[in-house]
Amino acid sequence: MPLQPAVGLQPRPAPASPTSIHSLGLLACCALGLALHLLFFWPGYVSFDVRSQLDQGLHGPITDVSPPANALLLAVSHALGGHGGALFALNAVVLWASSGWILLRLRARARHWLLLPLALPLLPLLPHLWTDLHLLAVLAMASALLLGGATAERPRARLLAFLGALLLVLWSTWIRQNALLAALPLALLIVIWLSRGRSLRWRLLMVALLLAAIATARAGAGWVVQQPVSVWAVTPLWDLQALSLRADRVLLPEGFHGPGLDVEELRAAYSPNTAVPLFGDTPSGVRNPTMERFDAASRHALLEAWVGAVAGDPAGWLAHRWTVFRRLFGAHRQGDLRYMVDSPEFFEASAPQGWRASLHQSARGLIERGKQLGVFAPGPAWLLGLLMLVLAKLRGPGLLPALQWALLVSALAYVLALFALTPSAEQRYLAWPLWATLCAAALALVRR
Repeated sequence: MPLQPAVGLQPRPAPASPTSIHSLGLLACCALGLALHLLFFWPGYVSFDVRSQLDQGLHGPITDVSPPANALLLAVSHALGGHGGALFALNAVVLWASSGWILLRLRARARHWLLLPLALPLLPLLPHLWTDLHLLAVLAMASALLLGGATAERPRARLLAFLGALLLVLWSTWIRQNALLAALPLALLIVIWLSRGRSLRWRLLMVALLLAAIATARAGAGWVVQQPVSVWAVTPLWDLQALSLRADRVLLPEGFHGPGLDVEELRAAYSPNTAVPLFGDTPSGVRNPTMERFDAASRHALLEAWVGAVAGDPAGWLAHRWTVFRRLFGAHRQGDLRYMVDSPEFFEASAPQGWRASLHQSARGLIERGKQLGVFAPGPAWLLGLLMLVLAKLRGPGLLPALQWALLVSALAYVLALFALTPSAEQRYLAWPLWATLCAAALALVRR
């Protein structure tokens, strides 16, 4: 009787690597997210500012309320399909693919699943065609290319990845006025990596070339603009409105408001969450910086009034700025804050029909319920992402710690500047900082 192999000695297939399982699982989640993103929300939501950008792209004149990228891309998208669907699909594919590729490249482990619930605040933002979402997609792809370059074995592949990331960083300066704050740390990282082992003179030359490239990109955006405006003045005028209420006298300089403007008008038109009512709800009228460009005398008068008011009541200015900054991170459930999470409107002719309309309504119901419960509040998610990053001690093999620091500095620079600059508590301003922080945390969670 022939001997039978003992139980347990038969050859068994090698078990799948846990890293591969988790990487593929998270990649599948990204693929599912992309599919649902397109199925439920294509061709994308259009708020008032998106409609204005499309009109500028189609009929002109192009203003610099935002740099010209979105106006140009919306015009191309409209030419392709009569709506913003092409731009919406581009943003969605680039963002989800970049996120999935990063997780796959990192050979994600079980701990990386903890990052998924921290990304919830991004969900109500993703259906939109805002500049913030295009900036997020572009910088996410740049981050993916930086990771690819940092982990590439062949020098040519590394160089191509870094140059691709640099082009995307330069393009980001065409998307939002404050994009440079987010892009500069990534751009400097590219220069550092490209000049490794070189002399100090070479490194200084690379930095000079980088600054020249950024200046040229910004100048190129200015050349496309046909009607410059003084959009920067929105926040100083809003600050003066808030300080006027504390001082019980009008602090806005002469020439910036109509006759008869008094403190009661300013009080009736004041929102601690947005500057918009100041320019539309005062019967006497206040000059709108998004509609005109102030001359040199007006700019000097406004800055002089703003500096004087802030110097006269620094505590009042800090209280006003802290209120709007703090509410950026909140649940957006009270008053006009409810309208600063999303703007769920389609172009009338391109709204989903039939079964897709039913799917969209179901998705909207979940989003509205989540808003009521506060699950989309960005503050807790961002702080937990930072905590995870700190506890992981910014670790990682090879060049990953440098990329982690660049993403963290990018996120912090963008967020901290909002304290002084933001004209409202709109959650979309935190799209890039939140994603960058979570990406840095994903890098830090990689085992040495």
